Amino acid sequence: MRIFKTKAFCRWADGEGLSDDLLVNAVREIECGLIDAKLGGHVVKKRALSTVAEKAAESGRC
Repeated sequence: MRIFKTKAFCRWADGEGLSDDLLVNAVREIECGLIDAKLGGHVVKKRALSTVAEKAAESGRC
């Protein structure tokens, strides 16, 4: 599967601390059927933790 990011999404992802590796892993999980919700029209919902959120969760700040 080829993965594309729009310029607007790329700016947003950079601001949120989402790396390309994290996004690729999320897409691979979607391919395996690990999704949060099917929204219809071939749109799915998948939550991906940023490295900032992962560090906060590890330290107990969430």
